[in-house]
Amino acid sequence: MTPTPALPATDRSHGPRRWWALAAFLAAVTLTAAVGVLGVSGTADEYATLDQPSWAPPSWLFGPVWTLLYALIAIAGWLVVTTVAFLRVRRNAGLLLVPYLAWVTFAAALNYTIRQLNT
Repeated sequence: MTPTPALPATDRSHGPRRWWALAAFLAAVTLTAAVGVLGVSGTADEYATLDQPSWAPPSWLFGPVWTLLYALIAIAGWLVVTTVAFLRVRRNAGLLLVPYLAWVTFAAALNYTIRQLNT
């Protein structure tokens, strides 16, 4: 593995636009999360009635996990966009998406197992 080269000084100092870009990513992710919350409102009772595997997390855990994942997605997107402007993609942005990949893999296995137990 080759280390990610340090960003040039011009990358770090292009002013408030960089922070506005982060704010835009956070706003977009917050909006997406809000739509997701609306889509699943009222499903906690139904989820509780399903047969679940022993390794299924409690329903209260999904909110904090998705909040963290959405924040990491926003930061990763911001890092990529602000860096692509200087013709580079940052390895750190990809690393921030590893928890998302792990969670989506876990969620897919959980959904499959719950479906198998309830059909």
